[in-house]
Amino acid sequence: MENTPLVSIALRSYNQKIFLEEAIESILNQTFTNYELIISDDASTDSSADLIKKYAEKYPNFIKPILNTKNLGHTKNLNKALFACTGKYISIFDGDDTMLPEKLKLQTEFMEKNPDCVVSYHNVEYFDNETDTTIFLKNNKKNSHTGDIKTMIKYGMFNTNISCMIRRNKIPEHGADEIISIASDWLFYVECLIHGGRILYIDQVLARVRRHPENITQTRFIKNLTDQYFSSFIILKKYPKYFFYVIFRWFNGFWNQISGKN
Repeated sequence: MENTPLVSIALRSYNQKIFLEEAIESILNQTFTNYELIISDDASTDSSADLIKKYAEKYPNFIKPILNTKNLGHTKNLNKALFACTGKYISIFDGDDTMLPEKLKLQTEFMEKNPDCVVSYHNVEYFDNETDTTIFLKNNKKNSHTGDIKTMIKYGMFNTNISCMIRRNKIPEHGADEIISIASDWLFYVECLIHGGRILYIDQVLARVRRHPENITQTRFIKNLTDQYFSSFIILKKYPKYFFYVIFRWFNGFWNQISGKN
């Protein structure tokens, strides 16, 4: 349709060949069709690059491969994908997860109807890779948050990364902060909201997150935790007026850890 905005999908890939085809197919099966798919592979050693090349050759008009020759790491690889995006909106995705067919359509319509929305996110299903059974749903009306940058700072990563759609013109010029090598997501969304606008929640399950032993969030737990606290210091240094919101986040995060909520 003439007035349908272009959506860029920034898909990060690293040694996920056994899951990557399913992830790509879930994008190809979207009911929304005005999109470009940027796949940035971080020098995988499992022949993921061959699979990506095959899809890019089959769909040259809307699949754009970025095949890194050396491993850059989680955040730098994300930026490679982000900087290649040209759409009005960017949907971030990973090579081991799947989209449900209505995701891009419903989320794009939501963004168009809410011009003050800089970041939208939705509920996701976490499922076990071995049994394909649901482990839990990430969000609901009670545990989701909507608001501005203060909300994003106070409550941390309440939004699952692959559920997010962002206005490209609100993404910081430097992308995600590469000082934070792995868990850069929270700081990234804070900086997307730094010039105003809101993060809003869509109460629908529109994607599935695969749980398996190689998940980066599981295998590098300590590094993730360190990155979260380092991000806090960066926010305090760059945006000191949000001091009390960062302190709230520290105490809230600590309480969640000792109470078993994280």
